[in-house]
Amino acid sequence: MTSKKIFKPRSSTGWVWVGALGLVLLGTGLNLIITSGFSGPFLLTILLTVPIGAGFLLIAAFFPAMRYEIEGTRLTLTYGLLLRYVIDIPQITSIRRRPQELSYGRSKPAARSTPPPQCRMARCISAAMIIGSTSPIL
Repeated sequence: MTSKKIFKPRSSTGWVWVGALGLVLLGTGLNLIITSGFSGPFLLTILLTVPIGAGFLLIAAFFPAMRYEIEGTRLTLTYGLLLRYVIDIPQITSIRRRPQELSYGRSKPAARSTPPPQCRMARCISAAMIIGSTSPIL
C-alpha cells in the first residue's frame, strides 16, 4: 500500500482579482436588469455579463480547493469540482518553471528553488518542482 501525499499550492491573491472581475461583471448586468429590464438595447450586454460574472465568481470560489496528490506513481491535480487531471509520474519528461506575476515587458526566467527538506524522495522532488509546493499535508 502506498501513502498518499497532498500538497497545496503556494498562497496567491489571484482569487481576489478573479472575484473582483466577477463582481463587476455581475453587478453591471444586475444593474442593467434593474434599470432597463430585459428589453431595450442592453439585452445583449445583460445576457453576456451576468453568466460571465457568475462564472468568474465560481472560479474564484474554487481557488482554496486547489491541490495536488501523489499516490504511488500517479500525480493528481484537482481544482475543486471544475478540473481533475491524473498524470503518471514516469511519463513526465521535463519540468519548467513559469513566472506567475504580471509583467508588462519581456518575461524573465524564474529563479530555481530547492524542494522542502521533508520531501527528499525522487518523486516528491519532481512533484515539488512541478507544483511549487511548500510542504505536504498528510
